[in-house]
Amino acid sequence: MTITRLPSLLALFHSTHSHIRLTCQVIGQTQALQQLCEGELHFTLTSLPDPSCPGLEVQPYLTDEIELIVPTNHPWAFREENEVSELFDTQFIVREPGSGT
Repeated sequence: MTITRLPSLLALFHSTHSHIRLTCQVIGQTQALQQLCEGELHFTLTSLPDPSCPGLEVQPYLTDEIELIVPTNHPWAFREENEVSELFDTQFIVREPGSGT
């Protein structure tokens, strides 16, 4: 889920449930699912459910696209689509370990 959608979602929830205290943490998927399984979180928004934690109820909420960003002089700059297999032999910046993306 794009993080830019979260503030409006939380504001909407708070407008109808102002008696509930909300705390938002931006953490990696692994840590979020671990805290959910241990009862430290009531819910999490994540890209994939954790199959090692029984008893989770998963509800699809949004779909999102992952964008590939390259300099304008890169060979992929003007392609409409790329094959995922092309990424295996390419250096690129990645998210933190445990991230769903």
